[in-house]
Amino acid sequence: MRKTRELIALAVAVTTRCESCIGVHAEEAVRAGATEDEVAAALAMSIALNAGAAYTLTHYVHRKPITHKKHNLSIIKG
Repeated sequence: MRKTRELIALAVAVTTRCESCIGVHAEEAVRAGATEDEVAAALAMSIALNAGAAYTLTHYVHRKPITHKKHNLSIIKG
């Protein structure tokens, strides 16, 4: 149970970009018996969550024109 909590906390720490939290929870997960593969799986989950969030937020680019006047560039859809 402790190992699972620490792996979840590690994934959350990476997702929230809390450097000190990452160190603490990585160390505690290993102390609780987490293997290298389990730590890698927790990190992969946080990467997937962050990528998913970034992907779902891309719709904002399409809702409002983004213009860069210096280079005469415009990104807009519809």
